[in-house]
Amino acid sequence: MRIIQILPELKEGGVERGTLDLCLYLQRQGHHVIVISNGGTWVQKILENKIRHLSWPVHKKNPFTIFQMSRRLRHLIQDEKSDIIHARSRVPAWITYLACKRTKTKWVTTCHGYYRAHFGSRVMSWADKIIVATQIIKTHMIQDFSAPEEKITLIPRGVDLDTFTFTPPSPQPIPTLGVIGRLTPLKGHKYFLEALALLKKQNNSFKAQIIGEAKDPAYLKELLDFTQKLGLSEEVTFLGHQDNIPSFLKQMNLLVLPTTYPEAFGRAIIEAQAIGVPVVATRVGGIQEVIEDGQTGILCAPKNPSDLAAALTKVLDNSTLAQTLVQKARKKVETHYSKEQMVKNTEQLYLEMVHPHILVTKLTSLGDVILISASLRALKQKFPNSKLTLLTDLASREVVETCPYIDARIYVSKKDLRYNLGNIVQQIKNKKVDISIDFQNTFWTHLLIFLVKIPQRYGYGRKWGWLLLNHVAPNYPLSPVDHQNFGSRIKIASPFYKNPKWQN
Repeated sequence: MRIIQILPELKEGGVERGTLDLCLYLQRQGHHVIVISNGGTWVQKILENKIRHLSWPVHKKNPFTIFQMSRRLRHLIQDEKSDIIHARSRVPAWITYLACKRTKTKWVTTCHGYYRAHFGSRVMSWADKIIVATQIIKTHMIQDFSAPEEKITLIPRGVDLDTFTFTPPSPQPIPTLGVIGRLTPLKGHKYFLEALALLKKQNNSFKAQIIGEAKDPAYLKELLDFTQKLGLSEEVTFLGHQDNIPSFLKQMNLLVLPTTYPEAFGRAIIEAQAIGVPVVATRVGGIQEVIEDGQTGILCAPKNPSDLAAALTKVLDNSTLAQTLVQKARKKVETHYSKEQMVKNTEQLYLEMVHPHILVTKLTSLGDVILISASLRALKQKFPNSKLTLLTDLASREVVETCPYIDARIYVSKKDLRYNLGNIVQQIKNKKVDISIDFQNTFWTHLLIFLVKIPQRYGYGRKWGWLLLNHVAPNYPLSPVDHQNFGSRIKIASPFYKNPKWQN
């Protein structure tokens, strides 16, 4: 496959780390990868691994720049004959949407944030496929952005278990607490500092490291002044951006994520859990799925320094609890959050997108539905990576539910085609079908597929209904016995299969 990854920048952060891990894996698998970003400290890592990087201003929200970048991306897609475009933020998603609208290239978005429900964010739900890291974000995209559930794929973020090696914690006379993440008000650094001030008042000894880049120098100064005001200048160190996160995590006795805004995931959590550092985090967004409170970490209320301080004390004063938390957390990371799972699942999604989604229509009767099973098997054998959806009558449900060649099912009746056609059209549109094969071969089924605007429409022309097809099979009518050979005779005409024709 030929794949383009597009994201605002290649600086410190979970988005960037996930992109780098995926690109390296895809390259090892023999895929051709291009990364587009505005640049950053991690560009060198991309280039060192002989992956092509293009420095474009894809972070700018200016509409003129977005339009200009979409034209440039469209030309790149055409020149490179790209199969998949993966956008990882809202501005890159707008650029990708405008480019793919012209090229018809498959595209995917990853929701790295808990987006506010406004028009600028809605583009994240328009992609052919949407990747989310937690069930909470999936629900958010469905409820607040009307994203069809079938378009959403749950792929949790992953951590490199060979880099973040497990080292069980040991009690320290003066424990080190840490916060890792960009310095923005949403990350809750002030609440963390206030919690530390409460610990100090209780005569607790500690050191704290705050790691992360400050895009706004004024906010960094504000945090430094606030630290001095709380009397924490000797305990708290601001370390700025750091590349070797594993080495810093191994020095910590506790990682804190005091974020105030619903995080989509929280990559620093699983990195700490992989190494063996207990985690205290706020009860917001996807964090609530990553951490099982009291089992793999401790959750506390957001914007509540006293609750955060109590959670910190609970872990620091109980070494047995800390050991239990890290042991259970490491097992969960190995099971659910490994880098290998993340990259392999993403590659599999790409493969499913590149191969066509086939809709087979056969409404009645039960005997005829059973007879097409041979054709369904032939289609699956010929196109094993394709998704096959069957449109059939509810009366056939008991038979088709157990058919191993069908990936999805839509149940309608012949009466629905006449009186509920619009809803059925929309239902099929949401599934992004590439190819239709009509075994029913009536005017109404031909009309349905035509209205859905499925690119490749196969069937036996009947009366003037053949005008609604763009691939008409000869020799109508088809005998029931011929259904057994139908699937193997078809040569799919699509961007994925060249030289379309019927094989006789």
